[in-house]
Amino acid sequence: HLGEFYDNIFVRRRGDASSSGYPKANLKFKFNEAQDFLYRVGEDRVNEFNLNATWSDKSYIRRVLSWDTYRDAGSPYSLAFPMRIEQNGSFFSVAIFVEQPDEDYFERQGLPEGGALYKMRTQLESTGGGTEKDTRQDEDFSDLQALVGGVSPSNPNRGTFVFDNVDLPRMFNYLAASVIMHENDHMSKNYYMYRDR
Repeated sequence: HLGEFYDNIFVRRRGDASSSGYPKANLKFKFNEAQDFLYRVGEDRVNEFNLNATWSDKSYIRRVLSWDTYRDAGSPYSLAFPMRIEQNGSFFSVAIFVEQPDEDYFERQGLPEGGALYKMRTQLESTGGGTEKDTRQDEDFSDLQALVGGVSPSNPNRGTFVFDNVDLPRMFNYLAASVIMHENDHMSKNYYMYRDR
């Protein structure tokens, strides 16, 4: 890509039971630490990114517009754009490059360094359901459990907890953007949560 050869890259399918069965799968790429990926001239290199198939989006643009909507609403967003994919020297597909949240992402988004990032696979009612902790992996899930308990309707100090622990303007912008683009998964799965420590 862009005149550079990348060897021994880790690649895996990504997605749930329905999307992992697409004829052209969603993929995750992870590069060797010694040679991060230069996806576009003038941008910082990345160690990891996602390549989402357009099998379920024949417009080829919904995911790009979705991330742009989050950006325009002032919410954290991933860089996303269409990429031509070739396999063995021939055209294979158009897929959507999607930035992976990591330390470089946090810096670009203006998020404080050293926070805990969770890939949520369940509603915010428990810490189970396959929730992944992508940073601060040497710690348990007690900070997430504290959030779950704090926002629970059974917490008599719920209002105070929310005002003290949730960035409400960003949350409102995120929810409004999600409604505008009809993003339904985020209510029960497929979203990230970042805790500023």
